[in-house]
Amino acid sequence: MVKVRLTPAGHDVVDQVMTRRRTELERLVAVTADRWRPEVTAALTAFAYAAGEMSEQDWWLGWGAHQDDLATAE
Repeated sequence: MVKVRLTPAGHDVVDQVMTRRRTELERLVAVTADRWRPEVTAALTAFAYAAGEMSEQDWWLGWGAHQDDLATAE
């Protein structure tokens, strides 16, 4: 088994990318809010699932465990 960890610099890059991604997604949703319907939400959720995208909760749970690993490595 090989365990791979991000360096602090790698952690910073991931944080920057995720912040930028979230900001852009929030902007897109705000611009298109009047067009959202349950069918659109269901279609986007199905698309994300098919693409292998983790749910927000699952992603954050995994990221929290990663941050715990970083703290114990220091």
